[in-house]
Amino acid sequence: MTHLHILLGIYIYSRMSSVSSAYASVPRRQYVASGVFTNNFFSYKTSLDRSLNTRGTLAIVSGATDLKCAAGHILRENGKKLQKGTHPDLLDPTTQAQYHLLIGVYDIISGLSGFIDPNSPLFAPFNTDKSYQHNLAAEALDSSGLQEAGPPVYTTGNISGGKINVSPYTAAGVGVAQTGSSNAPLTTSAGRCTLVLGSNIIYTTLCTPTSMVLVTVNNATPQKVSVVPSSGNFAVITDAGASSYFNWMVIN
Repeated sequence: MTHLHILLGIYIYSRMSSVSSAYASVPRRQYVASGVFTNNFFSYKTSLDRSLNTRGTLAIVSGATDLKCAAGHILRENGKKLQKGTHPDLLDPTTQAQYHLLIGVYDIISGLSGFIDPNSPLFAPFNTDKSYQHNLAAEALDSSGLQEAGPPVYTTGNISGGKINVSPYTAAGVGVAQTGSSNAPLTTSAGRCTLVLGSNIIYTTLCTPTSMVLVTVNNATPQKVSVVPSSGNFAVITDAGASSYFNWMVIN
């Protein structure tokens, strides 16, 4: 084997190693937006002041709108990072609040890139096992007709701090008056039903005697509401006796 062959082999091996390491180091962390994040999506640039000191400026990403920065968008890390002390003037352009860490991300739906605060309540960690090039809009449906939308939450511990948002809720029956029956109960955990002379029984497979059932009555007249959960159904009774809509949700 000549020296040329040896050198050529070393070159090919080094190129293959660099390609492998590049793929291995592709950032995989992703975030899902829980709300409109237009005012929390930043660009950053630096400049020199009159004393030749480096100054930084955060601004809302150019082209960002509430439509392009909507809840449910998946943001993927692009490997960039801004840190207080290393990057000057990480100040919110609206509130002038000081940021300590901002992560670079891109939105595959809108095509916009920028920086976000990964600890903001607007962004939740998303499934990190998805490929970097994954296109959420092209996902196949699973056997139950649902797209992959992130992991569910199941815990026997406490949920502490903050608040629980359940809007928008897209379960079947929401916005449509349904009560089900003992022979054909609903299979949803939320819905809209009608009070008949101030009461109704809602049949749903998700209700148990220990379920928490939340009810709001859409009526201009204040009235007392009693809810009696049972196995497979719950009763709603009001004191006004009016016929009106009410919304309900079963939490287990």
